[in-house]
Amino acid sequence: MKAIAEGNQLVLPFLGMLLEEPRTSRDLLGHLGPGSRFEHLSPHSGTIYSLMLTLVEAGWVAYVNHAPNHLDRVCSITPAGHEELKRRLGEALVNTSWTSGHQFVTALPYLHLFDRDVAVALLDQRATSLRTRSREFLAAAHAKRRTQCEAAKDDYLSSRTEFEVRWVEEYRDAVADGVWPPIETVAPDFVAEGVVESTGP
Repeated sequence: MKAIAEGNQLVLPFLGMLLEEPRTSRDLLGHLGPGSRFEHLSPHSGTIYSLMLTLVEAGWVAYVNHAPNHLDRVCSITPAGHEELKRRLGEALVNTSWTSGHQFVTALPYLHLFDRDVAVALLDQRATSLRTRSREFLAAAHAKRRTQCEAAKDDYLSSRTEFEVRWVEEYRDAVADGVWPPIETVAPDFVAEGVVESTGP
């Protein structure tokens, strides 16, 4: 059953959320889709149910209770699941495929699970790999005839990569020089229209 979960992009966020606190499958579903931190993931409830069974059989997740409705069973991450989460985080943080952007965004909030030296090394490896991929990509693109739209696409990917490299390197330096793991939350920079800012109890 582990093979079924191997390439499933839901495994990483599920294990990450279960590390934060035990949750039901229904809770996990509520943290996916538009407006959520995992906006790019919008599976059906049946998909979640099947995946949770797979994670339980793999030994990465355990049921805390046995509610009649499977979607209401509270699930908790196991030590084996914690190790699997860190393995997937490491892969997602350094994967620089053009189609892997969502994986990096999903993994980044859990960077604090690694020791500082490991976190810095993972970010450094991503920045280095991105630079290498960008050079290889541009060399191949410039070596062939392209339509104007194809050239625009190539320019977009190149510009996006340059921005990401700068951002990753700056964040790498912040991790190396700052408090680790981070212990303070970041206050919002603005108050949304129509929302009254809280002044405390």
